[in-house]
Amino acid sequence: MLAEEILLLIIGIIISLLFIIAKRWDKLNFFFHRRYTFINIVFITLYFIEQAIFITSSYLYPEHIGLLVGFFALVVLTTVALQGVMMESKSKRLSERLDEANKLSMEKISEVRNEYEKRLNKMSKDIKDLELRNDFLSIKNNKRR
Repeated sequence: MLAEEILLLIIGIIISLLFIIAKRWDKLNFFFHRRYTFINIVFITLYFIEQAIFITSSYLYPEHIGLLVGFFALVVLTTVALQGVMMESKSKRLSERLDEANKLSMEKISEVRNEYEKRLNKMSKDIKDLELRNDFLSIKNNKRR
């Protein structure tokens, strides 16, 4: 009976945690991306606590070892999955930021190139004007002689 009560309590805690996470997901996601090393330490600590709980429970309730092993496997797999989701989220966010930076860089390069081409065209026109003036002045000087 005690094992069932503990199981129901743990399930209630998990559901409550999931509800809180869902309500505050944007802030949690931002915190995860800003405090990546801290989150890794939290997961390492969480794995330690899970193992400590399993070892203690198996010592205190050896008659329920089958249930404890199964539950421990579920908890560890869920924790690994959550860490995987967070890692994938971080990877996706970094990829998006890199794409944005590349896009901005390409736009900036395009702007600089357009400006360069405009100046080059203007200088080309100025050179042609100078050549025409030079030719005109040469012709005018040749006529005077």
